[in-house]
Amino acid sequence: MVCTDLGDILLIEGNGDFKMMVQEAPGPDFRILNIKAFSKGFLLAGENAKIIVYEKTEEVKNPYTKVCTLPVVPHSTAFDDTNIRRTGIFSPKLLT
Repeated sequence: MVCTDLGDILLIEGNGDFKMMVQEAPGPDFRILNIKAFSKGFLLAGENAKIIVYEKTEEVKNPYTKVCTLPVVPHSTAFDDTNIRRTGIFSPKLLT
């Protein structure tokens, strides 16, 4: 998988050949800064602390679907227990 600063997500074969673009890529309004794989898919982190969650599907033409976008929260509460429990996204089980 390769992500661009223009918000594109490209799937690449193991030999380096281009396979396809993810249909629900965030686009140019979301500059991708980081990507993190987890057992059910991957997370994209972008500017302004925005995170987008994708999960793997069984569809050949659309192997990943956007599940949710985590809202930007004020810095002082970004990692408080309420936000973590509410989203569940930082659960150790989810990220393994």
